[in-house]
Amino acid sequence: MRYLIDFQLIRLALFILLCMPLLASAQTAEDYFEKAFQAGEQNDLDKAVENYSLALKLNEFLIEAYYNRGWCYIGLGKNNEAIRDFSKLIDLEKDYKNAYMSRGYARYNLGDYEKALEDYLAEIKLDADNKLCYNNIAVTKEKLNQRDEAMAYYDKALAIDPAYEVAKDNKNALKVLLDSLNQQQQSTGVAEVAEVSAQDYFNAGYRASEKGDYQKAIENYTNAISLDRNYRQAYENRGWVKFRMEKYLSALDDFNVALDMGIDKSTYYLRGQTKIKLNMLEGAIKDFDKALEIDPEYSVVLDNKKLVQKTLDEKNARLSDKNPPRIAITSPNLSETRGIGVVRLDENVTVAGVAQDESGIKEVIVNGNNAQVRPNGEFDLQLPLGQGKNQITVIAFDLKGNRAEQSFMVERPVKEVVAAPKETTSTNGKNYALLIGTDDYDEWEKLNNPVNDAKKVAEELKTSYKFETDLVTNAKKEQILVKLREYAKKTYEPNDQLFIFVAGHGHFDEVFNEGFLVAKDSKKEDESGASFISHNMLRSNINNIKCKHIFLVMDVCFGGTFDPLVAKRGGATEYDNISKHEFIARKLRFKTRRFLTSGGKEYVSDGRPGMHSPFARRLLEALRGFGGNDGILTIGEIISQVEALSPEPRTGEFGENEPGSDFIFIVK
Repeated sequence: MRYLIDFQLIRLALFILLCMPLLASAQTAEDYFEKAFQAGEQNDLDKAVENYSLALKLNEFLIEAYYNRGWCYIGLGKNNEAIRDFSKLIDLEKDYKNAYMSRGYARYNLGDYEKALEDYLAEIKLDADNKLCYNNIAVTKEKLNQRDEAMAYYDKALAIDPAYEVAKDNKNALKVLLDSLNQQQQSTGVAEVAEVSAQDYFNAGYRASEKGDYQKAIENYTNAISLDRNYRQAYENRGWVKFRMEKYLSALDDFNVALDMGIDKSTYYLRGQTKIKLNMLEGAIKDFDKALEIDPEYSVVLDNKKLVQKTLDEKNARLSDKNPPRIAITSPNLSETRGIGVVRLDENVTVAGVAQDESGIKEVIVNGNNAQVRPNGEFDLQLPLGQGKNQITVIAFDLKGNRAEQSFMVERPVKEVVAAPKETTSTNGKNYALLIGTDDYDEWEKLNNPVNDAKKVAEELKTSYKFETDLVTNAKKEQILVKLREYAKKTYEPNDQLFIFVAGHGHFDEVFNEGFLVAKDSKKEDESGASFISHNMLRSNINNIKCKHIFLVMDVCFGGTFDPLVAKRGGATEYDNISKHEFIARKLRFKTRRFLTSGGKEYVSDGRPGMHSPFARRLLEALRGFGGNDGILTIGEIISQVEALSPEPRTGEFGENEPGSDFIFIVK
C-alpha cells in the first residue's frame, strides 16, 4: 500500500516529549505543558493548543511547546498556524531536529510544494540519514511532475533502510504508473498519452472494496490520492477499508485528513467508530455530536452515542467514589486478642478476609504480595513466619484507587535456632537475560522501537549488572519457541536468575478471551490463532524452565491479559535494618514466577522512532538508577518507576510462584 507523506510523523509527533525535561525555572509553564500533553494524548487537540499557548505565555522560550503545538495545529487542519510555530522554533534553535521537516509537511498540505521541498532539503542537511525525509522529498517531487528525481529519492530512503515499507510501497506505485504510461506510448505510438485519472483509480478501489479485496482497494485509493492530493472521498474510503482491516490508527489518519478538507456527517461517524476501537470514548462522543449538528436525525449515530455515553456514565459513577474499601480479617482469628495479634506455632500463616467497596475491589496486597481476590471480595494468601513477632499489613485498593490498610501482629515462639542450608544464605548465582524484540513483520504493521528497546535493555543488564544476555530479533514463532526450549534444557544453580524481556505486537481474541504474542511470521488474518504464541503456552513454557527465579517483562499490546489476575504493585518492606548480604539471601528464598507488562487489555504506545517506547524508557531509567544507595534493584522499585504511565502497567505472578518471591538486579 502507498502512504505518500509518511503519516507516522503526524501520529507520533504529539507524544514524543513525554519524558523530555522541561525548564525547571518555569514550574507553572510546566504544569500547562503537562496538561497540554495529556489533552493531546486523548486527541483533544483544541484543549492541547489552549494549554500550550498558556505555557508559552509564561515561558516564550519553551521550544518543545512550539513543536507540539505546531503538530496540534496540523491535526486541526490549521497549517498556517503550524508554519508560524515551526518558524518560531527554528528562529530559537535553527538546528532543532525535525523542525524543518514538520514545517515542510504543513507547507505540503497547503499545496506549496516548492517551499515544502526547500524545508525537506534543509532537514537533510541536518540529518543526512533521515529516511522519512527522503521519502517526503520524493512524494513532493512527484507532485511537481519530477518523477525520475522522485524515484532517485525513494532509492535514497531505501538505501538507508531497505525494509522501509512506506518508501518501498511509494516507489512500487510510481513504477506501476511509469510502466503504464510507457505501455500506452508503445501501443499507440504517440509520445503523449492520457494518463489514468484519479477518478479511474478511485472507481477501481471501490470495486475492489466491494469484492472484499481490501489490499487492492487501498492501493487504488492511494494511487488516486497521489494524482489528486485533495481527493477527500478517497481518504474517507481508504480509511474505512483500513478500519475493516483493523488498522485503526492508520484509519484515524485518513479520517482526520478527510475532515480537514471538509466536514461530512459520515466521516465524523466513521472517525467516532474508530475512536471507540482505540478506547478514545470522549473523542468518539465529540465526533458523534458533530455528526448530529449536521443531521440531528442521524439514527445510527444516535444509537451509537447512547451506547458510548452509557459506558462513560458507568465509568464516571465509579470515579465519583471517594470512600476507601472495608477490610475484615477472618484468618487468623483476631477477635480473641482485640485485633492486636495471635500466636502461631507453625512456619506459615494463611491471611484471609473480605474486602468490599461499592466500586469493586481491584486488588489486595499482603506484606507486598498480591493476594488472590474472588469476585465477592474474599481474599487469601499464605505467608512464611519468622521466629518472633511478624507484622502483617493488608492493603486493599478499589477500582477508583481509594486505599484502606489494616495491620496486626502474628508471633511465632522462638525455638532452637537451626542453621539454614548453604544455598539459602549464599548470594552467588548467575544472571541470564533473554531479550526478544520484533519490529519487522511479514504481514503486521512495522513498529519503531522493539528491537532498539531490547538492545538497550540488554546493554544495560550486561554492563551494569553483569547479566549473560541473549538477544533475539525479528524471530518467527518457531524460533521463539525453540529458544525457550533451549533455556528449559539448561542446568541452573539455586540462586541463578533468568530475566525475559519481550517487545513487539500483541493481539487479543475476544471470542476465546485469550491474549497472544505476535511473531514475525504471524498471519494478520488468523481465525485459528495457530500462527500466534498464546499467553497460555507462554506461561506454561516459561514456568517449566528449571531456573528458580524468573521475571518476565512484556512491552506489547494487550500484555496484561498474560494473566487474569493482574496487580500493579510489588516489593516488600520486611527487610529493613539487615545487611546487604542477608537482604539478598532472603530475597532468593522463594521460587519466583513474576511478570510485568506495559499495559492491560489495551493498545500501548510504540513511541517515536529511535526514542524508545514510554514503557521501555521508564524501565531503562529504573535500571540506570541502580536501585539507589544499596545498589540493589527489586521488582517493587521497577514498578514504582513505571506505574504512573498511561495505560497503567500491570504486574502479577504465574505458575509456581511462591509468596514473598522477588527478582533482584545487583550492580556489579
